[in-house]
Amino acid sequence: MPDFSHILCFLLQFGAEFRRFSLDRYKPGKFEDFYKLILHIHHIANLEVMIGYADAVSSAHPLLRVFIQRQGKM
Repeated sequence: MPDFSHILCFLLQFGAEFRRFSLDRYKPGKFEDFYKLILHIHHIANLEVMIGYADAVSSAHPLLRVFIQRQGKM
């Protein structure tokens, strides 16, 4: 059986839209790249948004919930 413990799954919510994707938990990355990826996945590259999360990456098993809101709507 394959070992998927290095995979971190994300559930993105922007308004009523939900998207799922996964990344390698141990692969280095910058927040800026993650932010751009989220905007690309939701097709909202031209919006300024705030990103929040419900769980810590270290304790997200199996899912990290990420909430996206337009800037100024929080």
